[in-house]
Amino acid sequence: MSLLDSCGLIVVDSSDFRTTPTSFPLQESHPKESRTSLQTNSFNLTIYETIVGGSCLTKAEEGKLLARINANTSDKVAAVSGQWVFYDQSEKEAGNLDAVKGLLSVPAEQKTGVVAGDKPNLLDIYITPRNISPWSSKATSIAHVCGLQSQVRRIERGRVFRIELEGENRFKSVDDIASFRYTIYDRMTENINLESPTSATIFTEGDRRQLVIVEIFAEGQEPLAVFHEYNRKNGLGLDESNMKYLVSKYKELGRPPSDVELFMFAQVNSEHCRHHEFNSAWNVDGAQKSQSLFGMIKNTHQRNPKYTVSA
Repeated sequence: MSLLDSCGLIVVDSSDFRTTPTSFPLQESHPKESRTSLQTNSFNLTIYETIVGGSCLTKAEEGKLLARINANTSDKVAAVSGQWVFYDQSEKEAGNLDAVKGLLSVPAEQKTGVVAGDKPNLLDIYITPRNISPWSSKATSIAHVCGLQSQVRRIERGRVFRIELEGENRFKSVDDIASFRYTIYDRMTENINLESPTSATIFTEGDRRQLVIVEIFAEGQEPLAVFHEYNRKNGLGLDESNMKYLVSKYKELGRPPSDVELFMFAQVNSEHCRHHEFNSAWNVDGAQKSQSLFGMIKNTHQRNPKYTVSA
């Protein structure tokens, strides 16, 4: 069944949405996006369009995802597929949709909007960014360079996964898919919902959130145990040595950490920044290598540095 619908356009007064929180809570359900155009101020219109793109999974990735889901749930899943969903926030008249589709490699004749599965054994899961994604920043910049600066305010990208169950779909909320939801989204940077999010919600600019103090030294609590739970709940990806080190340092400082500090440590201690794996000792086919994987990569520059621009 196609995920395409005949209509996915909503027009609203941009001033109506400035005080709504930027991201929606995990458990909260959102109504389907309205198929009716709303107009409250002809001089200050923002147009939201939902454009369904191609598959976001290769056949091999579908097979791997299916295996991971089935390994984490007692409800047997027969098939899984996924598609990109693009959310366009434009100014003035809705005359630039074909140009936006062209930038996204979506055929101009392809209809907009997402249709939920109408069979009792189908489950649709929507994944959207919590904040402005790096992809959005680049896509919006490209749209502006291509002559759409006066029309396109921002373009964002999400995904919709369609899961076909062998039995009837019993999942009614995000809590019901808790056993496998972490196999399909990143809880640190993404939102997950069983209802299609409104484009207005995705693009809303909300108030800044207050700094949160993580009370790892709360009375009656073991600091490392509190750290473990916060790390798991928020998907920080810190390992045991990272957490022990941070607990000792905050003891020296005489205060607990903030959520911003812990998020920062999660980034600087990530594989992307630290290269724990790439700098490890490597044993290939039983033979211990004299260099780490990073060393092997850098070896090219060490042997032939003459034409290197940056290394």
